[in-house]
Amino acid sequence: MKKVFVIIITAYSFYSCETGTKITLVQSKKDSLLDSVYTICKDIYFWNDRLPNSTEFGLYTQKDSKSLLEHIRTYSPVHNGKHIDKWSFAINKVSWNAFERNETQGFGFDVVFWKDDDLRVNQVYEASDAFQKGIRRGDKILSINGLEAKLANKELLVKSLKGSRIITEFLDDFANVQKK
Repeated sequence: MKKVFVIIITAYSFYSCETGTKITLVQSKKDSLLDSVYTICKDIYFWNDRLPNSTEFGLYTQKDSKSLLEHIRTYSPVHNGKHIDKWSFAINKVSWNAFERNETQGFGFDVVFWKDDDLRVNQVYEASDAFQKGIRRGDKILSINGLEAKLANKELLVKSLKGSRIITEFLDDFANVQKK
């Protein structure tokens, strides 16, 4: 009797749907952005062959595109115990448009903490004074106005940037030279 009832309910469900009924799935802006970024990475990321499908990757568990790319970097090869991709990054549209037009914003470069004691140049604008003075993507910032570049000093570092003259000490890992 139960089987007959289930079959009747199932058959009724199919016949009660109108032909041509469209089902629309709504995706949040965040999920849509994550989906787009991941799809692009599956096509152009240098180690795209290492990326799993979006379900295995946990695509929609990422809070934003920045955390998505941080997670993607963990699929790069490991050398000396560290993933070799340190440079893939995400920026907002306004910053990207300015970067494409080679327009300087702020001091002409953006930075990011890779670790608590490792502040790096994330991008540098070619038209900026920073670029003309030899600052390049990947350079490690050792200090700003005499303050050690550590995450614990972040608020003090930001306040010190409001001064009229900024003295920043950099380390170019590849050339192993310091520059100011």
